[in-house]
Amino acid sequence: MKPKGQSKGVSEWFVRLMILTLGWVLGVLTCFRNSSMNNSAGAIAGGPRTTTSTACSSTALCQPSSTMVTAVPIVGSEAASRPSSRISTEDTATRDAATTTTTTATTTTTTTTTTTIQPLEHSSPHFKANYRRKTTTVSILTDTANPFHRYLSVLGSMDTSKHSEIPLWNSWIHYLEPYHNHMARFRNRQGVVFMEIGVQSGGKIPLLRKYFGPGFQYVGIDINPSTLQFRTQPEDDFSASIEIGDSANATFLEYIKEKYPHVDIFLDDGGHTMEQQITAIQHFLPHVQPEGVYMCEDLGTSWQKIYGGIPNGKTNSPNRKFINETMVGFVHQTMDWFTASTMRGRHSYYAQDIDTISNCKFDCKDSADNPWWKTIPKQVKHIHYYNQLVVFEKGVTQRPTPLQTVGTEIPVGYSGEYDPINWKRILTKIDEAFEAANVEFI
Repeated sequence: MKPKGQSKGVSEWFVRLMILTLGWVLGVLTCFRNSSMNNSAGAIAGGPRTTTSTACSSTALCQPSSTMVTAVPIVGSEAASRPSSRISTEDTATRDAATTTTTTATTTTTTTTTTTIQPLEHSSPHFKANYRRKTTTVSILTDTANPFHRYLSVLGSMDTSKHSEIPLWNSWIHYLEPYHNHMARFRNRQGVVFMEIGVQSGGKIPLLRKYFGPGFQYVGIDINPSTLQFRTQPEDDFSASIEIGDSANATFLEYIKEKYPHVDIFLDDGGHTMEQQITAIQHFLPHVQPEGVYMCEDLGTSWQKIYGGIPNGKTNSPNRKFINETMVGFVHQTMDWFTASTMRGRHSYYAQDIDTISNCKFDCKDSADNPWWKTIPKQVKHIHYYNQLVVFEKGVTQRPTPLQTVGTEIPVGYSGEYDPINWKRILTKIDEAFEAANVEFI
């Protein structure tokens, strides 16, 4: 027979053991839960965060380690307004004291933080911002500095009261990169013709003269007769012509095309209404030279009601109102037209036989004898979409044709083991082939 108090002592010991076991299990589960949340949050947000390695044991449940800390830096203007991303051991200890997971025999408390998506930062010093200069109008911080940035930097720092005779140029900072990307090949060519809708203050004229050099020809279209002051004189070493009219007027645009049959670069920076932008591209994209460039900027007006846009509109709206009535919707449609060669699931169409496709393949708004959409697959080689700016690069299109070099083809599926490649020997053979063909790899 057991002593009288033994049963009670065993019961108390058993209860205590169960409580400790339950506390340990809850601690381990909390550890894995926090680890999963940190990993998923980091994968989704990709932003600035501090991750700590954790070590779980029966004596210290999920206490953050103060020796393994990874800090993701903040870029841009936020870097100056936030504390340094370098975390010392003392800082870590202080933070751990405030946010550590605390455990008792029966309870566990966890503190969590949220993260946000931040802009990217270049991973290599080679790609760090290479041109910074504070001006009176804008702080230029870019990793793609080009002549447009430098022009804005220099003239933006000058005193207008002392240089009011210089025409004013205003633009968006993110337009300067695409300008240079698609105009640079025309620099220092004689007789380059740049046509633009939207002269306004005339500041782009001296910029383009400096960019393209002597012999440059500018044609500006505007509704304001005051812009006629920007026409050049006989003694100038370039030409600037100004035409007054509405870019939504098809008759006026036909007159312009007849008067100026040669246009290398066309930029629509005019009234920005949906009617004006769509009418302009339908008239002037086919008119631009075969190796020319067509640009339209300020596409954000597609969402502004005052310009005929649709606030909060989306290209995938069921009623197709946004895609059919806005410039952004029009640009999205050009992507379909651009890849018409693959509509049948194979490369069956190309520029030379694009006319075999029904005029109503995409829509029948155009008359049967003028299916405008075919301009895109017939004449456009590249479409570049920037923030609020689209660029159509024209060129002679080619039939999609597969190509291959000499060599052994490995099947898609597993086909056995192969001997390791001797890359030194391979590259030597390729160099010898170029020498034998007398071709430079440039």
